[in-house]
Amino acid sequence: MIMVVGGIYRERCMRPAWDDIYGSAGRAATAIARFGGRAELHACVDSDTQVVVEARAAAEGFAFNLTTSQAGVTFEYIHGLATPDIRCDNHASSQLQVSSEKVLRFGMIKGTAVVHAEYAVFDPQNAEGPESFNANGSTAKHLALVLNRHEANLLLPDSNGLLPEEIAAALAKLERAEVVVCWR
Repeated sequence: MIMVVGGIYRERCMRPAWDDIYGSAGRAATAIARFGGRAELHACVDSDTQVVVEARAAAEGFAFNLTTSQAGVTFEYIHGLATPDIRCDNHASSQLQVSSEKVLRFGMIKGTAVVHAEYAVFDPQNAEGPESFNANGSTAKHLALVLNRHEANLLLPDSNGLLPEEIAAALAKLERAEVVVCWR
């Protein structure tokens, strides 16, 4: 069983027309289940989002463990490649706690997830201030980081001018990660 931890958000797009609830964690749990894997999704959701995700979990075949929130988060796009307008309650924040052998952790818009795992994959998912994996007390015996170049540069303030492999090596050392996947 893979524990998937992170954000579930409403996504609205004008072109192509799209209005659904997924977010990175929701999409990952769905993908794992559709490919025959066992997944348990941990997320903080409001009551409207809860109904949708519970139905999806039942239909797709993954477990859903929720923490309740007063308000949800919505990403609104003009088109699929546009920068989203993120709508959320500025006062809502959550902290999830998960311990398991295998964890896939995503960064969250409002809050954080403290995980303790034998194997963890972490994608910070934050263009403004990505969180270090262990900054909140998370631990993993074996850690893989998956992030874009912008997030890597924010985690390594002195990385300007470094080659991609140098950034990956520095992040591996800083985060105590065995694997670093970094893309443009």
